[in-house]
Amino acid sequence: MYSVTKHQGFVPSAEYFKKQVFAKDLSTYKVVEPNQFAYATIHLDEGSIGFAPESCLVSPMYTVFGVDYSLVDRDYLYAFLKSERALMSYGTLGRGSAERRRSISLEALGRLSIPLPSVPEQRRIASILDEAQRVLDLCKRSLLAGDMLESALLMQLMAKAEKSERPVRLDSVAETLTGPFGSALHRADYAPGGVPIVNPMHIVAGQIKTSDDFAVGTEKASELTAYRLRVNDVVLGRRGELGRAAAVREEHLPALCGTGSMIVRPRLSNLPAAYLAGVLASPSIKRRLESQAQGATMLNLNQAIVGALPISVPSGEDLEEFEVRLAELRKLKHSHSQRLRVQQQLAKNLQVRAFRGAL
Repeated sequence: MYSVTKHQGFVPSAEYFKKQVFAKDLSTYKVVEPNQFAYATIHLDEGSIGFAPESCLVSPMYTVFGVDYSLVDRDYLYAFLKSERALMSYGTLGRGSAERRRSISLEALGRLSIPLPSVPEQRRIASILDEAQRVLDLCKRSLLAGDMLESALLMQLMAKAEKSERPVRLDSVAETLTGPFGSALHRADYAPGGVPIVNPMHIVAGQIKTSDDFAVGTEKASELTAYRLRVNDVVLGRRGELGRAAAVREEHLPALCGTGSMIVRPRLSNLPAAYLAGVLASPSIKRRLESQAQGATMLNLNQAIVGALPISVPSGEDLEEFEVRLAELRKLKHSHSQRLRVQQQLAKNLQVRAFRGAL
């Protein structure tokens, strides 16, 4: 049993979802033979298409088709169907009232115009695009490895502090400030492209991911200076999605603490926000927050609950070593991030040239 994903193509269903999501009755499921294609009929515009690595079953939600490989190279066709040019075309092929639920039948897909040089030329193009993608994947893995190493540094410091230092109350080493009340913001205050607001939904895997849809104009932002985030602040989710925490860095600013968040501002100049955010997002602290949160319809944290949290503060020597190693690691990650952006642009340019006959 396989699923067809937008990033990896065909993936064993049990691996992708970590549990069984397919029905017990498989009578309506479709058989896909090796190298046949399948795509999500209502999600093709997101790139959910791939070719089967072996004989397998897929859900009825997918459309399956075979290819005449005497006319087209499999990898060339896959690259084209995943290209930006093809993705932009799918919107004109689908049927349906909701933009994200457009259904693209095989008949409709058949109307898609595909540049088709000779098969040897297709293979040459596919090989170049595949190499560009391989390098791109290496860049992404390097960044992921950097993230994992940063987490390992943090966990090492936390474990060392817990063994050697007695915990203290959070409010003895950090100030807590709640975000603005909902009544302080109105629909008319939001302005795409303005000053971003950081709510729990914008804290993902310990990183701040702001959105243009949640931003206020500069005039309104000037009225909310008390909630303006600073470098070395920690933003903590205090409503709904509790326990999400992230350190504020220079690249996140300017930004404001949202109504569902809380600012935790270290009082100690040598206490890194990255360490404090890691402690607040740890499983033990998260469980404590969830057990003490208040609210009948939505769990909510106040300053008293957060301020009373027990925090182990590492020694000055350990903090200094952590900061040095973290700075070195982030410098390396920045270098990898720049390389990734260059490689992404290169891969995009190669793709455009490939299907324009200029590669």
